[in-house]
Amino acid sequence: MEQFSRSYEQYGINVAADGSVVCREWAPGAVEVYLTGDFNGWNKTQHAFKQGSFGKWDLIIPPNGDGNIPIAHGSIVKLNIKTKSGQFVERISPWIRYAIRPKNDPKNFTYDGIFWHPPPKEQYIFKHARPKRPEGLRIYEAHVGISSHEGKIASYNHFTDNVLPRIKRQGKTQINLGFSSEVISQGFVRLGWVS
Repeated sequence: MEQFSRSYEQYGINVAADGSVVCREWAPGAVEVYLTGDFNGWNKTQHAFKQGSFGKWDLIIPPNGDGNIPIAHGSIVKLNIKTKSGQFVERISPWIRYAIRPKNDPKNFTYDGIFWHPPPKEQYIFKHARPKRPEGLRIYEAHVGISSHEGKIASYNHFTDNVLPRIKRQGKTQINLGFSSEVISQGFVRLGWVS
């Protein structure tokens, strides 16, 4: 479980110590995979992944001539995948660290993947020590938006003030949160869970 929960360290888009961008995706049904986005003027085939074993695809983009990271923090990035039928489809990486809906089109429900690697002065610094590892796993599954008894979409503040203390009293060791983007006009669409 520990190794699986840390898959984001090897998959998705990561930055190596030398400033190169290291990408790995798992796409066993793909014929070709490319990385495209703001950083390369949306050139769909400039940055090709190399196919590895067991459906893995790898790409290394070397640092710029000055040693800086070749993709700017906050850039929109997508995978351009050629399927077995020959069709190209754009997708965001399942390991993307940040995704947003385009602000200029409120009817667009397609998310953009954002390359998230802020400069050191903007990175969050933890204020407290990491909690001691629990002996056993006790999971509380929750959805912030439906955590209120009032028949309305609850806020994160409501969840923090009213639900988290109850979870702690129950001795739970992990919280699985349903994405807030699950709520779609006519009901629920499960897009995934975070722990």
